[in-house]
Amino acid sequence: MSAIFMFVGLALAAALLFGGFQTRSSQVRIASAVAAGVVLFAAFTLASFRFVNEEQLGVVVKNVGFSSLEPGKIIATEGEKGPQARILPPGWHPWYWPFIYDIDKHPVIEIDAGKVGLLAAADGQPLPDNTAYAPEWPSGEEKLMAQDARYFLTDGGGFRGPQTSVLKPGNTASIPSCSRSRWCL
Repeated sequence: MSAIFMFVGLALAAALLFGGFQTRSSQVRIASAVAAGVVLFAAFTLASFRFVNEEQLGVVVKNVGFSSLEPGKIIATEGEKGPQARILPPGWHPWYWPFIYDIDKHPVIEIDAGKVGLLAAADGQPLPDNTAYAPEWPSGEEKLMAQDARYFLTDGGGFRGPQTSVLKPGNTASIPSCSRSRWCL
């Protein structure tokens, strides 16, 4: 859909410029150039909108940038190229141009009553020596640790690998399933 906006915008802007410069009137030429600029700006802006439907989450993957991820890291927390820590909730999201970003969509996970969600983080600090599971998350920070990858990877000090903390029953709308994302359920 984004490519259609860009193509139509470019074609319309080219038609405005070509039509305006066919005349001898400098006012018409200026008006057609301004109109072409407005059309290009509108098309460029509309092309940036991305939609994530109600049953999905969007994992932002940045394809273009000046900095790459550090060796051993797979989730970008400071805008580096690669999968971003920011997860897009359902709805419309502007400023994600298709030539810069891909949006990988994952289904929302619902944990049924009587069950828990087991987590395995794909990124974070290495597990402490002689441990098989990450330490329990601090009390009161469970939701923040589970739903904010940037916090988990920076201030929260989260560990990669299987987590001792589990997700309780309910809708875990901001945790995508496995892939290039940060969690595996």
